[in-house]
Amino acid sequence: AFQTLGLVGFANLAPPLTNPLAPDATGCPLDFKKARSDRERGDVHGLQRITRHPQFWAMGFCGLGVAAQTPFAGTAAAALGFPLVAGLGGV
Repeated sequence: AFQTLGLVGFANLAPPLTNPLAPDATGCPLDFKKARSDRERGDVHGLQRITRHPQFWAMGFCGLGVAAQTPFAGTAAAALGFPLVAGLGGV
């Protein structure tokens, strides 16, 4: 469940997609221009409405999922570093 939450968090962080064949498109399917203009206007949406550092929290939840599933203490300790960084850096 924690890994799923982390992966959904990463999926929400991607910039919007555009049609590269549209007349006003630059040829790149990622629309960085729209994401930049939304940020300049002050529009806050998605995970950024909840926290300023959604990447930390997505990585932290992925780490919690790995730590919960592994039978090895070393892997669990290494994976628990990500939620630690999210907790310290995301506040």
